[in-house]
Amino acid sequence: ALHLFCAEQEERLACREAFRHDRALLANQLVRAGDGPERDDSFLGRSLRIDERIAAFLLEEDGIDRRLVSFAERSEPMRAYDSLHLPGRLRTQLRNAARLQGDSILYLCGPEGAGKRSAVEALCAVAARPLIAADLSQIAGCGLAPANAFDLLQREALLSGADLLLEHAEAIAADHAAAEPWAAALGRLRPRRGIRIFVTGEAPWQQNGLRGCVWRSFDF
Repeated sequence: ALHLFCAEQEERLACREAFRHDRALLANQLVRAGDGPERDDSFLGRSLRIDERIAAFLLEEDGIDRRLVSFAERSEPMRAYDSLHLPGRLRTQLRNAARLQGDSILYLCGPEGAGKRSAVEALCAVAARPLIAADLSQIAGCGLAPANAFDLLQREALLSGADLLLEHAEAIAADHAAAEPWAAALGRLRPRRGIRIFVTGEAPWQQNGLRGCVWRSFDF
């Protein structure tokens, strides 16, 4: 790949940096490296493959990553914000917070049926943005590692120009060993490149503010 795209040795040396595991190509799984039979263990001996979802995106195919379909969906919300049956102060605070650019995650807390999903859909409709919604009560059985699952969800939001909604946070915040990795991964979520992240749950989230990310909580 370096020989194909780089004309000079100095350029090839500089472009090697693009294939580090913490850089965009591999961190966002745009390409995959070294997950097949290798000739040797050297850096330049690793195989490269394009990620299946990225290939589909480049070919303008509809649908989301097949690894997410068991617990996530993409929609185009049309709900009018003025139609929400919420107290006026909450409705104003939520809309103002959703306009903020930065590292905030909006956490909507309240019982089932309180209107949390409707509020998120209305905020997306106001901004004319699609929505990627994931049911966290179904995510633990998806076969993905916790960090990988949330990375793929955020990547799907980026590819779709969509906001991200993670519902039923209480399902992965239960106090038992199987839930701990999922709760920790959720606590490391980061909004990026203008993608808004909404999380809903029935109880206050105990990891607010971890690692410098602000969680703004709204009581439904």
